[in-house]
Amino acid sequence: MKQWTAGLAVGVGLLLGTQASADTGFLVDPRAEAMVLELAEEGLDAEQIRAWLSQGEFLESTRTNIAAPRERTSTWADYRPIFVNDLSVERGRDFMEEHADTLARVEDELGVDPRIVTAIIGVETRYGRITGNHPVMNAIGTTAFGDSARSDYFQRELKAFFRLVTEEGVDPLELTGSYAGAMGMPQFMPSSYLAYAIDFNNDGRRDIWNNPEDAIGSVANYLAEHRWETGGPVAMRAHVEGNGFEDIVANNRRQPHMTLAESRQSGWSPVRPMEDERMVSTLRLEGDNGAEFWYGFQNFYVITRYNHSVSYAMAVYQLSREF
Repeated sequence: MKQWTAGLAVGVGLLLGTQASADTGFLVDPRAEAMVLELAEEGLDAEQIRAWLSQGEFLESTRTNIAAPRERTSTWADYRPIFVNDLSVERGRDFMEEHADTLARVEDELGVDPRIVTAIIGVETRYGRITGNHPVMNAIGTTAFGDSARSDYFQRELKAFFRLVTEEGVDPLELTGSYAGAMGMPQFMPSSYLAYAIDFNNDGRRDIWNNPEDAIGSVANYLAEHRWETGGPVAMRAHVEGNGFEDIVANNRRQPHMTLAESRQSGWSPVRPMEDERMVSTLRLEGDNGAEFWYGFQNFYVITRYNHSVSYAMAVYQLSREF
């Protein structure tokens, strides 16, 4: 993998080659210099970061997709077949068979359902087949230095990105990912990489780009750190009746916030037996046959910590049930 061997020595050449153009790229934005100074206070090389930023390019594809991500513009009926289909199921089963030993370690050591880990990698990158070809620095920098309402978040991610490449000794101009800057098989943003990526095969690297063991372990570690409930339920269909069941639909409250018993008072009930004291969220999705009502449990909420979209979490859950 080239980015693991390029090292920061590449940056020295870039610095010399771009010194004359230090006022180009992302450096045209005054927020870039403020970022450089902040990172310099942490001990990072200010001139090196300026050299990298001077080569930044704004990506129109990032601007377009950030404004209207698929999860927010598609109904569940449209979203589901993109990720839950025969090919995804077949490839997921193959992935689980190929990496059975690593997935068994995930369950034993981290307590996370290996089917969910597999499904996340399947939804994110088609099991590592499509990891994105956008330069990560440019993808993140486009929003960080744009006029997006999310620019503050992406500035934090760009700072995390520079910390990442410094810690790992990789060339930031060669790393590629999604239009938003998500990286590798698990599609981690830089801050998630720093916090949750692990060296699951003990070779001294956290290689989520090319090493399935590290990718699998890192996804599982993310879920475990966000309080995955070992052996717990994820989601369950609900029966609804009466006049008040719509009043407690709360797709924007993904964290379980009422007991199942409390939901019964508004006309909800689970399709299978479940203890009344179980904490739940109450969700509505627009399926092929109209409205679907679902209970989300703690583990469903954990999946939405990976991606906030309810449709995303449901796709992961339903795909995992097919393995």
